[in-house]
Amino acid sequence: MNGQWIAYTVLASLASTLLLANRTLAQIGLPTDPYSLVLIHADIDDTDKVMAIRDVDKNGWLDAKEQAPLAWSQKASEYDLNRDGKLTHLEIAIRFASQRDDNDVQQIDRTVVSRAMQKYDKNRNGQIDPDEVTSAWPEDPKEIDVNADNILTIEELTNAFAFRRVVREETGIIGVDQGWAIKIRYRFDRNSDGGLNPDEWTNTPLPGDPESFDMDKDKRLSLLEMATMLAKHRQKLGLTAQDQLEARALILQFDTDFSGVITKEEMIPLVAELGDQVEKLKQFNTDKDGAISLFEIETVLNKRRDELGYSDQDAPKPNYQLRDTTRVAIYASVRTN
Repeated sequence: MNGQWIAYTVLASLASTLLLANRTLAQIGLPTDPYSLVLIHADIDDTDKVMAIRDVDKNGWLDAKEQAPLAWSQKASEYDLNRDGKLTHLEIAIRFASQRDDNDVQQIDRTVVSRAMQKYDKNRNGQIDPDEVTSAWPEDPKEIDVNADNILTIEELTNAFAFRRVVREETGIIGVDQGWAIKIRYRFDRNSDGGLNPDEWTNTPLPGDPESFDMDKDKRLSLLEMATMLAKHRQKLGLTAQDQLEARALILQFDTDFSGVITKEEMIPLVAELGDQVEKLKQFNTDKDGAISLFEIETVLNKRRDELGYSDQDAPKPNYQLRDTTRVAIYASVRTN
């Protein structure tokens, strides 16, 4: 019962604060409706860190003296919603949410940056120093380094990643496009410059003419240009994310050189391994040249998609495991019959 009473008390306090905030936000330049700011884990985490460091007397708020060291102390009053000279946990969280909202930052952006910091922040100082920047990551670091100090902060990375995510969304790029582009770059970027030059993109499983997607004509496909190319291809065929994942999962079992084609040579050992099931696999060989390309598998899925309609929910979900003869049989029969 005590737990319920505490929960109700907290909710009542939040409601009162938000009602008061609704009357004052318009005066201080924040959104007039506090409900338009949705707090995420990152806002709470950032606030917890501030309180842990700055709330010296541990009374649950920051007074004027405790606010002084804050990098944004000159604007602290803008987030003091009830004008009592103190900043509560909620008021600080709203500050972080407001800043994040201005830059279209979502939780996924913070998560991506957090994982990147674990990988690239070798000295664990909470930033990416010049010697921690690689030729392949992050892409275009000078664009990320807003203050040009050669140091990439978590805030700079987060804002840049959020911006690039929005650009991808507006271009029609989704996760399967971005993920496949990253796989291709990882496999074929031999000079580790973060892109693919003509020599590198020659034998990749990229669809169509790579040069036509080299938008800046620098003889190099960036990650964004590759993802755009894959997105346009997916949209042209009318494939869903599930279609693409299944097609790629199938071909990656047997395409040993990651060329996007199961060649005749790669088919030979499959006969001994899979026996009669290879005949079902060969049903994807629509041009009858003896090899099976990713494009052919996608074309078969596209035909099936036309029958089912453009919805992943309509597509059968075969239950299979990698390199399992049952997988090939079920997959082929589901998709071609």
